[in-house]
Amino acid sequence: MMLRRIWLSFVMLCLVAACSGRPGPEVLTPIPEAADGTEVIRLYAVTTRTADEAPLLGFDNTPSFELAYRYYDISVPQHRRAGQVTWPSRTPDPSKQFVVVDSGIMERPDFLNEVIARNRSNGSGEVGIFVHGFNQRYQEALFRLAQLTADAGGSNAPILFAWPSNGRPLEYIGDRQAAIFSREPLADLMDDIVKRNGKTLIFAHSMGGFLTMEAMRTLKLEGKDSTLDKLSVVLAAPDVDLFLFRRQMEVIGEMREPLTVLVSPDDRALLLSSRVGGGRPRLGALDVSDPEVASVAEDFNIRIIDVSSVESDPLRHSRYINLATLYTALEGQASGRTDLATAGTFVFDAIGQGLLLPVNVLTRN
Repeated sequence: MMLRRIWLSFVMLCLVAACSGRPGPEVLTPIPEAADGTEVIRLYAVTTRTADEAPLLGFDNTPSFELAYRYYDISVPQHRRAGQVTWPSRTPDPSKQFVVVDSGIMERPDFLNEVIARNRSNGSGEVGIFVHGFNQRYQEALFRLAQLTADAGGSNAPILFAWPSNGRPLEYIGDRQAAIFSREPLADLMDDIVKRNGKTLIFAHSMGGFLTMEAMRTLKLEGKDSTLDKLSVVLAAPDVDLFLFRRQMEVIGEMREPLTVLVSPDDRALLLSSRVGGGRPRLGALDVSDPEVASVAEDFNIRIIDVSSVESDPLRHSRYINLATLYTALEGQASGRTDLATAGTFVFDAIGQGLLLPVNVLTRN
């Protein structure tokens, strides 16, 4: 009875967080003409989901034992609110809505060659991989990556790793199993990109953080330390049991670049996840003012950042969406500050122009 009440509370919060109906796979139907002034972003997708029927080029929630590779060109309207995706209607308007203008199937060699070539030609050469979280449909994750890329001002061509989430609030256990099912394929993708390109950014949200930790653990057990050394990993609101995380880090070991964890103690989704898990604490809900948290950061070479000041949804679980617009300020500050490139506990001050403040300085003041 208690578990049922917890899940009913979670479903109600999800309904409050959703301002409109969820988009179906029809939003992936290409509309060839983009409006004047729109930005067209090339995205790539690698997935362990089973493909829907053509020509939608989307995927359902059935696990597939064969990886599929796709590309999508998504038109982003010029005048839009940061952090939001305006879904295409039955008669899409590219001047106001996100719209797919082109898409296609790719084979693995062509996918790898094109991803590396495009990212090297666009500047930094760093390839980014986005791993979505719990209760996500394929098209939702794809359009979210387009929004994040546009808001962050990135010119690179990022990759979505789409694991077979059921896309339903009551399928938490099923989603966790789907994430575990996908850990070896994600590890293989990381290895593929690193071997051909070098430094690679992994950005994972919610249960995608759990999947990412499992993939890194897989790389370690396979003896691929050189791949781990080239990874820059950010876990946003990770839905990871804290005790399991410590065990995972004991296997993975200290990474060459500190693992970054974005946390919010008021995250309601992680509170419910903790209750379902018998009250065991979640990594994404840590309190950076706790001395034990600082000790964990130091022991495992982790950078833990409280992002509670960033505007969020009613569940307070998706602050990463609005953090994208502040990324430039955060990155610029980190480039000239040794302490921000090392492990420790920090507070992100969204109001203060994206300042990242070390917790030990705040407590002394």
